Amino acid sequence: MIAHFAARRLAKIAVLLVALVLATGTQQVSAAATSSCAADGSGCGAGGEEDASLLSTKINRHEVPSLAQGGAPVEGRCCYGLDSCPSHMGANDHIMGCKAASDHCSQSQAACEKKLCCKHGLFGKKHPKFCPVTAPPTQRCALGDDIRVVTDMGFDDWGAFSILQAAGCTPQRALGVEGMMTPDFTGNFSKLLQSWGFSTQVYKGPVQPPCYGGLGCPFNTSSVSWLSSDPDSYREKIYANLPGAINPEWHGDARVVNSIDDFWACEAGKKYTLLVISPQTAVAEQLLGPDASKYTSCISEIVYMGGMFDSEQLAQTDPRTAANVDGPRWNVSDYNVTSLLTETNVVSDALAAQAMWNDTLGIKQSIFSLETAGCERAGLQRILFAGQTAMYDNNTQKDQQAWADVMLKGSANCDSKTGPTSMLAKMVCIHDGCDIATLDFDAHAATYVWLGKEDKVNVQLGQSSVFVDTHTAVTTREISDSSNTWVATTFNAIGWYGMLSDLLTAR
Repeated sequence: MIAHFAARRLAKIAVLLVALVLATGTQQVSAAATSSCAADGSGCGAGGEEDASLLSTKINRHEVPSLAQGGAPVEGRCCYGLDSCPSHMGANDHIMGCKAASDHCSQSQAACEKKLCCKHGLFGKKHPKFCPVTAPPTQRCALGDDIRVVTDMGFDDWGAFSILQAAGCTPQRALGVEGMMTPDFTGNFSKLLQSWGFSTQVYKGPVQPPCYGGLGCPFNTSSVSWLSSDPDSYREKIYANLPGAINPEWHGDARVVNSIDDFWACEAGKKYTLLVISPQTAVAEQLLGPDASKYTSCISEIVYMGGMFDSEQLAQTDPRTAANVDGPRWNVSDYNVTSLLTETNVVSDALAAQAMWNDTLGIKQSIFSLETAGCERAGLQRILFAGQTAMYDNNTQKDQQAWADVMLKGSANCDSKTGPTSMLAKMVCIHDGCDIATLDFDAHAATYVWLGKEDKVNVQLGQSSVFVDTHTAVTTREISDSSNTWVATTFNAIGWYGMLSDLLTAR
């Protein structure tokens, strides 16, 4: 009986001793985890290396005050077993193998890589490396902030550049090519951009090149007759409006580079978004030529203004845009057949469009056609919003567009004695429907580079296989879930006007 009680007593003592040992150990670990490292490296605990199980039990334990909150800047974190540092790492990101930013070993490179207590990470990981904490992304443009533009420098191109600048998406480079204007206009375009503070480097394309495939370009022919030297031609209107479009407070000279290869080149590992608001010969020759891979590897996405995919319906639903179509391209007996009319960039350069849009590049391509980027689209939407779906004509659409323009011009202070204070404001003020059209076509395509599928502009794109009839330049498409080419199917110009107004009033 005495032996029995003695055994029970010894068992209780053993339990108490085990509990005491565990409690003492826990206190020591806790103390080690919160103690400071001594100069010789002693007294340094595990310090809270990021681990999924620990993170799940105390998710906020590594929150580090930011500069905005009055805390000290976080320079880096101590990581283990990594060949190279993560390309992007925030102070509070969960990175396996890296201690928290608040850990003693993450206080400096010397602490991480030299102190004895920081020699090993959790689970025996070795080779400490001090990795910098990177700033959070500051991308302002939906398709990326590195933007290059191939432009034929017409009115809508002016509008496109002004919108990108106002949105903080100023293109780094621009290539002036044959189209609405000739490459000889590049110097004037450079002056226009410089006068409004653009840092864009302007490049000059080849003068009067043949179209892609060795064919003569049909500029100044019956297919695109309104680009001729007639006093009322498009090009003459450009020259007439150029002096007033340049910022009157600027004085300087054109800055143009002639090295076309430099426009396309990029640094290793870097990519840019390419906006093509022109005919496509210069693009096709570079991206489908003998050195194509050197340049295609630089591009993340190509956005185009071009094509028309429903010409017969457009004449009924969007009369002002239908009045601005062209074509057919060559020797078609009946030039009045609606189904043979199409968009100017493709009429001007059908073989290049066919070559680029046949889905061989392996690069995502997004196309804004006349159905979504047409002239006086805001006016059309005002008609549709009022519940009218038929029995309206050019004049009705023009009048409704004028109402929308008046409201936007109010935001640009067009009647101010000091005049417009930004290029966007200037483009809004000189916009005059389809005659001096700085707010349609290419300007719509540029908006996608800025906003992507932002709800207010309601851009929707359909994955499509695109076909170009090189005889007539008529474009068609078929739905395809395997294509890298996408065609915009919706665009809310009224919502877009609202966002332009916000840009204008924010300045």
